[in-house]
Amino acid sequence: MRTYVSKMLVGPGKDAGTPAIGDVAVAPWGAINALLSEGTTLPAAAVSDEFGFVKRVADLDGNAAYVTAGPFATANAVVNQNVKKTAVKQVSTLTVDLTNSEVGDVFLVKVAYHDNLSIIPNQIKFTIATAVYETGDDATKIATKLRAAFTAQEFIFVDVSGAGANVIFTSKILRTASAYNHIDRPETVIFEVAIPEKGTFSVVATTPPVLAQGTAAQIAWMEEQHMGRRGYSDRRMWNDNRKYPLQVNPTATYDVIVVEANKIVEGDMQDTRSNPVGAVIAAPDSADIVAALATIGVTASVIA
Repeated sequence: MRTYVSKMLVGPGKDAGTPAIGDVAVAPWGAINALLSEGTTLPAAAVSDEFGFVKRVADLDGNAAYVTAGPFATANAVVNQNVKKTAVKQVSTLTVDLTNSEVGDVFLVKVAYHDNLSIIPNQIKFTIATAVYETGDDATKIATKLRAAFTAQEFIFVDVSGAGANVIFTSKILRTASAYNHIDRPETVIFEVAIPEKGTFSVVATTPPVLAQGTAAQIAWMEEQHMGRRGYSDRRMWNDNRKYPLQVNPTATYDVIVVEANKIVEGDMQDTRSNPVGAVIAAPDSADIVAALATIGVTASVIA
């Protein structure tokens, strides 16, 4: 069976020159080396039929050690780049209009979102709030009641604000250690607002959502997958602890570069076959890495 072998390196994306392991300089795959080690500038690169990555770390004695990924054949390497992107919260405004309504009417407003990250996929979760049209109420008073009813809810994934006859819903981004566990809570909520049957309420989406890319939580999740944890259904076990520390900086956002290539290996009976290999490289700024790859003729395709 062919096994896809990949390694993930997370670092600043700079190179300190040609590092040495013991007394031997590390340049086994052409001029591109140590792309993710600490330092200043990348070395000049030349045409090479293979390339790889070296990340500098510290060993137990406090001396420099290196983690490698590769080599990859330049001729058949496919490199894709996902540039980091800041999330934009969705904002929708509900405007209360009491036309065609009367005292005694109950206004029910529902905020719903699709949850595909739970163990049971494609759930539709929602929060409901109601307001009763009482004598003396106007649109502003009904909106105030609805804002208070939503704020009092314990299970709600949007922030509620507004003034006058408006109720403004703003999506939350749940990526802190206490709020985001990538099982039963989404990173960014994309929601819908259902208007009451009574009255002539309206909803306007004032700010469309933009999903984040390259956040620390996303990179940490990718690292966990590469560390080979036991499986999706075991994530809630009390003893299912991460065996190695994460490389990710929790305050950083990352560009991601994915390298895919084939490596020719020799099997039984002197036969050869092509096995897929790859690497995932995450760096706050991947421009130096992309530029260095370009010098040996490897072009990174930007994925929107």
